[in-house]
Amino acid sequence: MDNNNQPIQPTAQPTLATVQAGQEKESSKMVLWFIGGIVLIMLAVGGIYWFLSKQQINQQVSQVPVRPAEAQVTTETLSQNLNAVDVESSDSSDFSQVDQDLQDL
Repeated sequence: MDNNNQPIQPTAQPTLATVQAGQEKESSKMVLWFIGGIVLIMLAVGGIYWFLSKQQINQQVSQVPVRPAEAQVTTETLSQNLNAVDVESSDSSDFSQVDQDLQDL
């Protein structure tokens, strides 16, 4: 055991000025933490909003039907479909009442 027999020096008691300075440092740290927390919350909310808006745009784009190359309508296919309908052989009695009404006008 090392005992130098030196007298113990009393330490100075903290004065009111040092206590106030310490409290000011703590309060300024609290303000910085508060501002930092608000910034982080704003960034999180902005990120969530951006993510959800991107998802809505992607869903709207995916709802637009895209025709495959084979199913695209061309003038030839329209002509073939038009010629495939037999209009002359249809029963004209279906329109006799309509024709009568038009004549009465």
